[in-house]
Amino acid sequence: MFTINARCAASVCVSLLALGIATSVGAQALKADLADSTNIGILPPRVVTPLPPDYHLYTQYTVPNTFNNVYLTVCGSTADSEGCYGSAVFGPFGHAGALIEGNEVVSGGTVTRNIYVVDDGDTSAGGTGVKLYVYLKTDVVTASSDTVTTSLVNTVNLPLVTGRNVVTHVAADNGYLFIGTSLSQSALRISKSDLSMLSIPGGAYLTSITANKYGHVIATFGQYFAAYDPEGNLEESGGGNEALVDASNGLSTVSLYPASASSPSQPALPVRINTIEHHLKKMTTPVSGR
Repeated sequence: MFTINARCAASVCVSLLALGIATSVGAQALKADLADSTNIGILPPRVVTPLPPDYHLYTQYTVPNTFNNVYLTVCGSTADSEGCYGSAVFGPFGHAGALIEGNEVVSGGTVTRNIYVVDDGDTSAGGTGVKLYVYLKTDVVTASSDTVTTSLVNTVNLPLVTGRNVVTHVAADNGYLFIGTSLSQSALRISKSDLSMLSIPGGAYLTSITANKYGHVIATFGQYFAAYDPEGNLEESGGGNEALVDASNGLSTVSLYPASASSPSQPALPVRINTIEHHLKKMTTPVSGR
């Protein structure tokens, strides 16, 4: 009886030892699986990105029918207040033909961004020139207010054709502006960092420039288009009046056809300004190109 019990005890010891080893190995495996949560389908913790300080503020623009100035007003709300907080006036221009904002750069409670205005009736060239104006807008946001300041930081002449009833088009990605007029058979890709330019030949009059939220841009010249990727590189070109839309930017289809191609039963609308704005917002990482 003693021998049997001893053997049983030894067997139990072996079993317990085996169980202990297995438990230890299992614990280590579980620990490894938790370290690499993809092995067992556990998602990593959600990263909550903070909102920029001007998230609940918006800038509204007004252009009078003389087109010689652009007025802006910043309204919305802060943590402890709501209303309109500041305003500014850009100009005078010969004819403010298009405008677009740049990406925001956030530092604490301060938000800066460029604002680009295209004057397609530049008076310094007798009203027949095109000039790009670059303004810097700064918002200093606190819990109770927003202090708004603006300043002109640069100008550059654009080799584009302008004249009576011209329509100016503009779109952008993170690094480049794309600007053209309806009287030009080419458009421009302009670097935001140094305002250097690259001509985009079209072979016909420009009819639209469209963009989407990822930074793709298409310049359309009647029945020819040139598509650019988010880094500003030519991605595709060919026949067709291609255009882009997304969740923020719609498309007025009349802009795809010049007035001379419209049928008498469906005349072209008298659109004077056709501006498509595009913002690639990165909430947590400041964007180098404004």
